[in-house]
This record gives sequence, C-alpha cells and structure tokens, in this order.
Amino acid sequence: MRTPQSHRLRNYRVSESNRIYLLTTASYKREPLFSDIDLGRVVARSMQHHHRYGYVDSIAFVVMPDHLHWLVKLSPGITPSRLMHSLKSATSREINSRCDTTGRRVWQPGFREYALRHNKEVLDTARHIVNNPLRAGLVRHLGEYPLWDALWLEQVAGKNATVPSAMWGNTLMCAWFAGQDICSNLTALFATI
Repeated sequence: MRTPQSHRLRNYRVSESNRIYLLTTASYKREPLFSDIDLGRVVARSMQHHHRYGYVDSIAFVVMPDHLHWLVKLSPGITPSRLMHSLKSATSREINSRCDTTGRRVWQPGFREYALRHNKEVLDTARHIVNNPLRAGLVRHLGEYPLWDALWLEQVAGKNATVPSAMWGNTLMCAWFAGQDICSNLTALFATI
C-alpha cells in the first residue's frame, strides 16, 4: 500500500536518458475503462504521439482493460515522471471529452518504473508485456487483441511489408495482419524473435 509520503522516494531517483524503462500505471480504482476499445485507442494514440515527436523510443506496450505497460527508451531531457504526467493529462482530457464528463479521474496517482539493466531483459520484458492479454484470458491469439504494439512487428510482417502507422491502438492491425495470413500465428512468431 502506498503511504502518503511515498512520492518523496522519487526525489532521490536519477532518471537517465537513453535508458530503457518499463512503466506501468492503472486506471482510477482499477476501473476497466479501456474495455471500451475506443478509449483504449486514445491511450495507444497518445503513446504513438510521444514516440512520433521524439519524447521516447517506444519499444512495446499493451493497454489492458484497467492498466497499461509501456517499455520505452527515454530521450534526453525526458524523465519517467514527465512522460507519465504528459500521457495521463492528455489522455484524461481526451477521455473526458469523449465521455462528455468533466474532471472524471481516469488514472490512479503515481506509476511504477523499472530501469532495465541488461539487453536480454528488453526482449524478455517486451514478450511479457505483449502476452498480457493472453495470460489474462482476454483472447486466444495475440493478433485478436488490438491494443498492443512492439518494435519487432516489422520483422514479423517481413522487411518489405509496410506496417500501417494506424496500427497503433487500432483494430486495423488485425485486419492488416489477417490480410497477410499471419494473424493466427502472430503469437508463435513473436515468441521466436
């Protein structure tokens, strides 16, 4: 359980740019808010925005019904706290707008961060992240779950394949993969990378 002063522990942490972090946060009171795929897409698009504009190099993410995991490499000048504040505030505004609510809490306060120390940890952690929907029993095949992405998708799809940028948090991903005849085999392919 978090104590009222636990935020002060972060005062003594040092965030390093170019370091890879696993960031995890939960919806307010663990409400399964992102079971609504459209609201989950808001979060996924915000992560894409942070990647596209150079705040982070996004390695892998999954948006689960009541939490998210995001594996990122921080850009210079960006801290995990600054990144998560930006993500949470942007998504809260958009979700409140879509739900026609004002001031509704979307996220729990705080987040967890874990700095990866070894290269082997990156792939293992990415696998663990994207397999979350399978372990939770939300889907039978990874390609059926629309709210995840990983850096290695281009490798899975093939070097000459053009992976649509709309794939981030979009059900187009499964439609695109189904058209490539690899949707049902995506879990096995990802496990071999």
